[in-house]
Amino acid sequence: MIPHLDLSKSSKKLILRMSYNELNIQKVKGILGHRWNPGEKTWELPFTIENFLYLKKHLVPMDIGPHLLAINNRLEEEEAERSRALIIKKAKGVKINDYKFKTKPYIHQTISFDFLRKLKRGALFLEMGTGKTKVVIDVLAWLLLGGKIEKILYIAPNSTLENIQGEFEKHSPVDFSISIIRGTKKKRLALLDMGSQIDIINYEGLYSVFPKIWSNNYDVVICDESSKIKNPRARRSKLAHKLGERVDYKYILTGTPISQSPIDIFSQYKFLDPTIFGFSYVLFRNEYAVMGGWMAKEIVGYQNMDQLRDKIFQCAIRFTKKDCLDLPEKVYEILRIDMEPNQRKAYEEMRRNLITEVKGKTMSVALLITKLVRLQQITSGFIVADDTGKEISIPNGNAKLREIVELMEEILQESKAVIWCRFIRDIHSLGNIFSGYNPSFLYGAIAPALREKEIKKFQEDPLCRLLIAQPMTGGLGINLTAASYSVHFSNSFSLEERIQAEDRLHRIGQENKVTYVDLVCRGTVDEAILKVLKGKRNLAEILTKDNFADVTEGRCKS
Repeated sequence: MIPHLDLSKSSKKLILRMSYNELNIQKVKGILGHRWNPGEKTWELPFTIENFLYLKKHLVPMDIGPHLLAINNRLEEEEAERSRALIIKKAKGVKINDYKFKTKPYIHQTISFDFLRKLKRGALFLEMGTGKTKVVIDVLAWLLLGGKIEKILYIAPNSTLENIQGEFEKHSPVDFSISIIRGTKKKRLALLDMGSQIDIINYEGLYSVFPKIWSNNYDVVICDESSKIKNPRARRSKLAHKLGERVDYKYILTGTPISQSPIDIFSQYKFLDPTIFGFSYVLFRNEYAVMGGWMAKEIVGYQNMDQLRDKIFQCAIRFTKKDCLDLPEKVYEILRIDMEPNQRKAYEEMRRNLITEVKGKTMSVALLITKLVRLQQITSGFIVADDTGKEISIPNGNAKLREIVELMEEILQESKAVIWCRFIRDIHSLGNIFSGYNPSFLYGAIAPALREKEIKKFQEDPLCRLLIAQPMTGGLGINLTAASYSVHFSNSFSLEERIQAEDRLHRIGQENKVTYVDLVCRGTVDEAILKVLKGKRNLAEILTKDNFADVTEGRCKS
């Protein structure tokens, strides 16, 4: 079990509960006044701030109990204030005279740019929503203008490829030629042959075209969301390591370099700079992990964390949203997802049938909307049987679920979040997947008297990291300021409901910047809905029989 630390009722003792671990026990015994309570099977230690910080530092990871949480939050806020003061001091010392930004950087981006451009091998650990892509774009443009590089390979999650291309167009003063490497193997090989300055490819796409990638002789390789290569045994990681052997300039970008365990950093740095942690995972693990359990093959704790951090930050810089002094109050992100094969097949079949139904008939907008809902259900991984009305899962057919698991793994380390779902089925599916985060729920079937309890739990319980809600139920007149992330799993067609959902987080009492993330399936009604909502309109305002087919493919004017 993870060590659990809390205050006694008298607030005079620290109460520590943990599994047997000889190394951790020795650390506890280093505190004067320690005592083992055999009846409760806990360690009791005098409460001082110094003792608390010592245990928090040396027992990693640690679960902090509710009675100690307010003290921990106060100490973290004090540390954040010191960090902000240091950032202001650093910013005053940074002068960029040899590069003209196309778009004005925020303070933390200027500092990060100046840090990263001085390195051939660097890590940018910026929390989601703080603009790490702009930083690396400016670094790449600076390197190109300085004649240091010519050809770039940018590896990223599949859901972000178009976003990255759009960010280059928005932020780069250099008009890079860019190819997104996607499609059949034949098409991807043809795209890699085009000679673009930047090839953007997803991690899963590396394997089948790797010989061509190898022969392209890139000057720079970027691994965006580098936690994707945290498993040193995974094929994608091995390919990244191999690429890292032959390029001079290498950068990794992620908001969560250590998503589950400090051990996650090894494979990312094996790509980036293997001189820091070496080539052997076993030697690295023996240095920083404590082994125990069956035949001493399980990681039961961690050691030498100060040394680990020092080595990581030899070539890394870190900013969280709290560190970003001039970040806008609202930040928007879109994750575009390819549907699973079975899901795409079901979608196309339904789309063709609906277009046939609509042709040559007079239909109300309300009826057209009803037909689009059926397509939206497929993007959420299910269909509704015509004869029984029963909801049926599409076998291996819910790409959004796969994507949101990875997304929330990143978000919930730093913050609380709200996931908005149109369909009750989505809420149940997500509730099962994220049960370990002790989620709260808000949807129509929950009695009004119980809704306030769910909101209170989410707002006040530190163990409740997530609220899963329907916009029509959770969007009106409630306060969800405990969250700084709003994830829209499936959007309503109503602009009013979207605005209300956004405003539940961004209101008086919100102490953090808020990031809004939309999950949309490519080439589907999801894209049309989001486009219309961003144009500040309802779907019903623009939908007609004549543009129905375009809307089903995500093409419409907002």
